[in-house]
Amino acid sequence: MDSNNKKSYLTSAAILAAGGIFAKVLGIFFKSPLNTIIGDYGLGLYGYPYPLYTTFLAISIAGLPVAVSKMIAERVSIGNYRGAYKVFHVAFSAMLILGIVASGLMFLGAQFFIDAFNWPQDTYYSILTLSFAPFFVALISAFRGFFQGMQSMSFSSGSQIIEQIARVGIGLSLAVILTNSYGIAYGAAGATFGATVGAIVAFLFLLISFLRFRKKQMNMIELQLEDTGESNRRILKALVLLAIPIACGSLINTVMELINSATLSTCLQNAGVSQKAATVLYAQLEQKAQTLINVPLVIGSALASSLVPAISESYIRGDKVKILQKTTLAIKIAFLVSIPSSVGLSVLSEPITSMVFLGKGDGYQMLTWLAYVVVFTIVMSTLQGILQGSGRFYKPLKNMAFGALLKFLLNIALISRPEIGVYGAVASSIIASFVIFLLNYLDVKKYVGIGKIGADIAKIAVSSLVMGLIAKFGYDYLLRFMDYKIAVIIMIVISVAVYFALIYMTKAITKTEIKEVRG
Repeated sequence: MDSNNKKSYLTSAAILAAGGIFAKVLGIFFKSPLNTIIGDYGLGLYGYPYPLYTTFLAISIAGLPVAVSKMIAERVSIGNYRGAYKVFHVAFSAMLILGIVASGLMFLGAQFFIDAFNWPQDTYYSILTLSFAPFFVALISAFRGFFQGMQSMSFSSGSQIIEQIARVGIGLSLAVILTNSYGIAYGAAGATFGATVGAIVAFLFLLISFLRFRKKQMNMIELQLEDTGESNRRILKALVLLAIPIACGSLINTVMELINSATLSTCLQNAGVSQKAATVLYAQLEQKAQTLINVPLVIGSALASSLVPAISESYIRGDKVKILQKTTLAIKIAFLVSIPSSVGLSVLSEPITSMVFLGKGDGYQMLTWLAYVVVFTIVMSTLQGILQGSGRFYKPLKNMAFGALLKFLLNIALISRPEIGVYGAVASSIIASFVIFLLNYLDVKKYVGIGKIGADIAKIAVSSLVMGLIAKFGYDYLLRFMDYKIAVIIMIVISVAVYFALIYMTKAITKTEIKEVRG
């Protein structure tokens, strides 16, 4: 890969990543005002159907956008524009059918899922309003795969931002109107309908962009008079084969989320908790604590995974020295971000939850412990990327499948015990993520190799511990003189400065390491 191509690739990847991060962060903070409008119970009604929705997407369309982009990029690279558009048309038709099926199953099966997972009957409206989204998301995925294959990342990135803005704006507006007029259940349904509206707006944006883009390329398509001879069946088969490993990984990820949604209500009721109280606890766990840990997960994964394409390039070239250097640095960066994030969220869980959710800090105790999932999740995701970058796609899938099964069994065993309750879900998440991290680590060490990182991870951990102590005691001291919001913001800024000063002094990661990897 020459320097111009590498620069172009990194620029495209940066555009796509920036859009994704902005969209996710905007989605994360959507729940803060929503919680004020519909409360914890309404947030639970809003949250229950989402893992179901993402599972349907994973089964039906996950992996296809990446497969589409790869097949289109291959054809464009040799000037086969007719073939590229033929791939898109086949993919679009397939996703149209899959989208109809996924939406139909959600719409028609709403009552079945409520009965099967022991959700409140009020969840029915949220499932119905969300059930239309898979159809449009499927079509969006075809367009995004097309534009990524054409190396026009700004369209995909722009559509993500537009989708989230529409989702937040419409979702919150409907939540306010419907809650005031008809009650919390309808307000939660209005919030979930925001996702459907966001998908419709993004679809229209991508459709218009596609028509304009194709019009500009018509000359190149018309110059290529002959059909390439590829049959639709052959293209569809290639798409499916490319999509399967990615879809499996996405499915296992969403199943991990679905496990809490599917088991928490029933298990808590077995422990003597009412259905409404179980819904409130689910909201505090998944829509509050989990939402907050998603912030470092998004940022940390983006930072750590940025080295994965470089690892893949070195693997193809057979440069074992560079593979080892890049792998080691990627893992260090993952720990560099994840450990202090976990410690900070844990020691300041109460003020952070209260500040983000506008004074409604109930459930912060779950965040105190769930925060440590961040360490294992960011590092295991990085290790998964390294394994995939080195051509071992199915190793991390096997590990994640084992982790998902373990979490399911632990949820059943722990949550139903009255003395443990909802904290059983917290414990199962920590244990399962640790096991997946450990299995991925052993696979990377065996098949790719890892340099000496023990001493540097110890430096990061000690620096994080010192930072955590300063944050905790500093916050308690400042609280005597000022509002908790100002106190927590001041301590976050001070803690970050202290942490990076300690990292610099201990040389946990050096400029030399980074220069060697770049070179």
